[in-house]
Amino acid sequence: MADSDAGTRELDVISPEDLKVTKLYNHPLYNIVQLGDKPLNPRSPTAIFFAVMGLLGTVTYQILLWFNILASNASAEVLFPAKLFALGQCVENMGGICDSLWRLLVNCIRSEVPRPSLRLIGDKVPTVDVFIVSCGEPRDIVLDTVKAALQIDYPRDKFRVILSDDGKDERLQRACEGISIKYPNLFYWARVKADKNHGYKAGNLNTVIRRFDKPAEFKAVFDADMIPEPDCLRVLIPHALIDDGVGMVTCAQHHYNIPDNDPLYQANVTGPGADDGIRDSVNAAWCPGSGFIIRHLTWVDIGGFPEFSITEDLITSWMLHGKGWKISLVHEVMQWGIQPDGLIPHLKQRRRWWTGHIVDSFKLKFAFDRRLQGATRVQRIAMFHHCLRPHFYTVFKMVGLVCALQAMRYGQVVAIPTFNALKIIVTLYTVRFMVGKWSDIKSIRNGVFWNLRRRQATNAWLANHFTRDVVQIMIPGRFNLLLGFDVSGAEKTSTGIKERDGKLRPRGMLRRLLTIHFREGILYHGGLFVLHAWIVKRVVGAQLQDPTPDFWFKIITSVGFPGLGLIDNIPLYLAPVIYVMFPPTMPKRRKCMVYDQEKQLWRPAPERKVIKWTAASWWLAVPDVLSCTWLVFVLLWVFSETFQRWVSLV
Repeated sequence: MADSDAGTRELDVISPEDLKVTKLYNHPLYNIVQLGDKPLNPRSPTAIFFAVMGLLGTVTYQILLWFNILASNASAEVLFPAKLFALGQCVENMGGICDSLWRLLVNCIRSEVPRPSLRLIGDKVPTVDVFIVSCGEPRDIVLDTVKAALQIDYPRDKFRVILSDDGKDERLQRACEGISIKYPNLFYWARVKADKNHGYKAGNLNTVIRRFDKPAEFKAVFDADMIPEPDCLRVLIPHALIDDGVGMVTCAQHHYNIPDNDPLYQANVTGPGADDGIRDSVNAAWCPGSGFIIRHLTWVDIGGFPEFSITEDLITSWMLHGKGWKISLVHEVMQWGIQPDGLIPHLKQRRRWWTGHIVDSFKLKFAFDRRLQGATRVQRIAMFHHCLRPHFYTVFKMVGLVCALQAMRYGQVVAIPTFNALKIIVTLYTVRFMVGKWSDIKSIRNGVFWNLRRRQATNAWLANHFTRDVVQIMIPGRFNLLLGFDVSGAEKTSTGIKERDGKLRPRGMLRRLLTIHFREGILYHGGLFVLHAWIVKRVVGAQLQDPTPDFWFKIITSVGFPGLGLIDNIPLYLAPVIYVMFPPTMPKRRKCMVYDQEKQLWRPAPERKVIKWTAASWWLAVPDVLSCTWLVFVLLWVFSETFQRWVSLV
């Protein structure tokens, strides 16, 4: 998914230990302070200008493609490839136009005041139930989270840690019973889980919340693989205490098992700093699934966590907005977890997200469901925009790809009634291209350039990869297709590929490729690359066999037209193949952690909390450099040809 301006906003993560108290809140019950003073984040006229220019450039480009077709005197047969390409471009760019409109709206109305860093001070605090939800994760992973939760900086008599285990692991239960001798505020719970209609994670949470007497004022929820920071409750809760309208407070997820160069874009660094961050700036933040607190009254008001969805975090957020509750996103690092440790579990996770969101969008009538009527207009727009994105960035992208392939096969992909028309459309595309590069300039300044390059590379092939699943989930009779759930970082050794394990990975490049291909079809992406290369070779070869004075004109208006994006995107289809051929070698999870002797628990090692970008990621910039070079060549040729024609007329 190539977002127009995604991920370029600077991450708002701070180190509060170095800050001083700058404000005391006059709360009637609790002591709340503010740490530091964040500078205002004023609306940028430059950002709005480039957003408008990018949007106008895209729309004008679509119009010009069709205008040239209508102005051409060529036969219908000759114009067929141009019509096919123009149709594909309109369909493919709908996602980008939708994103641009959303970001332009946010830039115009967002709050300039950043969310402050708050702390709840002292022992006079509200009660909290900390729920850790598990479902078959390895015991060491679950127990690391349990032990870290027990060490949260909060009065022991004011919070309970409750492990709600859908895996019903007896050894895990005995381990918790042993720990509870020293920590009596630890409880283990496992429900009687139905074979069907068990409500997934939401059902697990609802059951355990109803099970325990005297519910706490707040609920905190962490996934089994998410290790909370000691001050998480003192950071999150005050945002709800100072505003009775806030029903939930969330924070971003961070991970400590990401390989160097993040080959599958698992860190998602730009997500919390951009997508979630800009929604929060217009009071439309959503729950990330782990590391959040919710009022008990809020949970009751929405009827519990929605059990009809496998993506309960998103739908919970929408239900909260539908009841008029606000959600606050705290820009501080409050949890560290793990991502799937291989390509196959990673794709299963992402497939569940994409297809789950599509099912939810239909169940909630694309944000027009009456249960969402209490949401603000901006919140509804954010929901509607999100409902469209899985369609725009899978099926619509594939339609654009197929149309472009067929257009290249049949002839000239753009109609050129006059040479001046070629000059205009190439110039317009160049302006549009340069406006898009403004995001790259910002990403370099904000230190996320390589993250954006990886995001572009990953989304280029993921869109095609999940198109089949998106179409399948919408087929009548398959709408309620059960989506498999796999725990993060816990691929079974007996059935997993383990390509990141130097000892367990399949030996031999070809064997790895075939093994993973038979389960996920990654070689089809390589096939798409070969198909594009074959068409280019066929068209260029035909022109070379029968060279004419207008050789470059024919190439530029067919396979060499910059708007096709062949150089920009097609090489990125090889990303999963390259990953499997040269997989990263990751240390065992324990090697990514350090042991706190005093607290007797494991925490992520500091060096594993940052992504290392090495020289091996250089190829991510190659398509961009080559496409820029080709565009410059095309521009120079067009204007030199224009000059020669002018000279001949004079």
